[in-house]
Amino acid sequence: PVRDAMNAAELRAARIRLGLSQRKLALAFGVPQQTVSRWECGLIAIQHPLIIALALKELERRSAP
Repeated sequence: PVRDAMNAAELRAARIRLGLSQRKLALAFGVPQQTVSRWECGLIAIQHPLIIALALKELERRSAP
């Protein structure tokens, strides 16, 4: 199940689980790498957390064997 909010630690954990760099995740989301870094450090709120969570689930699904 996907929650309607995602915190910085959850985003970072999901990115690492997927084996993606901040740069590659930023490219997948269409945002600057600096935005992903700021999200992960908690410097800025994750915009549209539900969409980000759904996109991460889709990336996980695609990377599953």
